[in-house]
Amino acid sequence: MTDSLSRFIDFLRYERGLTRSTLATYRRSLEQAERAFSGALGAQSSAALQEYLNGLRRKGLAATTLNRHRAALKTFFNWLRAHHLREDDPAKNLDIPKIRNKTLPKALTPDEIADLLRPPRSRDALVLRNHAIFELLYSSGLRLAELVALDYPDLARLPDDLVITGKGAHQRRIFIGAKAKAALARWFGVRGRLLERPEPALFLSRSGRRLDGRSVELALARRARERLPGRHVTPHMLRHSFASHMLQSSGDIRAVQELLGHRNLSTTQIYTYLDFQRLAQVYDKAHPRAKKSGAPG
Repeated sequence: MTDSLSRFIDFLRYERGLTRSTLATYRRSLEQAERAFSGALGAQSSAALQEYLNGLRRKGLAATTLNRHRAALKTFFNWLRAHHLREDDPAKNLDIPKIRNKTLPKALTPDEIADLLRPPRSRDALVLRNHAIFELLYSSGLRLAELVALDYPDLARLPDDLVITGKGAHQRRIFIGAKAKAALARWFGVRGRLLERPEPALFLSRSGRRLDGRSVELALARRARERLPGRHVTPHMLRHSFASHMLQSSGDIRAVQELLGHRNLSTTQIYTYLDFQRLAQVYDKAHPRAKKSGAPG
């Protein structure tokens, strides 16, 4: 503990007469901040202190806990100013960072995924196309726009992985599990039936042109009505299910963030970029439909 922090704790103990439990709370909060700033807490700016609170929020701390951290910082820096150890008070206007209430779609359970993605018996081209779409969405955690932008030449040889350009022109590597590869192979066997002119798109419409996102949404909604009565399923729900099941199985949030292609420009240090081998190991070990044993189904 630095000298100024030690003096502040003594001030709280002897001059403010705080209870033992309250004093311990202040001490824990400030020692944590002191460690975060490598022993230079008292020299930090308003922006640095606010980013520190933002970081605690990103780690999942509740608002009540954040309030305790903020109160400790405000009291400490007010004391520094009052004792002429600083000319300003950088903690005066600290805010509790808010998380936008963004409603995420509910994830399907693994059993629901198994029912939804049960291979069709039909050899109809559109049925096989749709099944390949659904398997690929769940297998790779693709956004809808990323899916419809895929080209056939890039997947014609059924690779295990593929580098795509996603949201914000951000490139990432996706992985294609055994179930998705089997569904794609069946689709490739009938894709030519829909071709009326050269078309690079991976997934074709009935007229042989690149399939649009709305058609995918409608096809998935129809499949869900047949297989999961009462459940409205969207392409984004498959992406969310992918993320939820991967995280539950692996516990490796950094790998899941990388696989999803999430990027937050204001917090560039949140994500640790893992190398390709590590991502491949996490994917193969954790994804329910990436297993290579058993019959392709």
